[in-house]
Amino acid sequence: MIWLAYKRNVIALLDDDAARKFAKSLGVIVRGTLGVIVEAVKKGIMTKNKALEALDRLSNIMYLL
Repeated sequence: MIWLAYKRNVIALLDDDAARKFAKSLGVIVRGTLGVIVEAVKKGIMTKNKALEALDRLSNIMYLL
């Protein structure tokens, strides 16, 4: 994933901290799952209620700070 984002000069979707640090060291722009949800709300792609539901589901499978 990181290699592909690097080669194609696109954003990498990564939640793992070590992977994010490595990608950033290569100059790859990184977004996490939470960032994608926030951006979707800002752009009107997702409602705030749907975003909260998504965050609730995510909290069952990943650690959210």
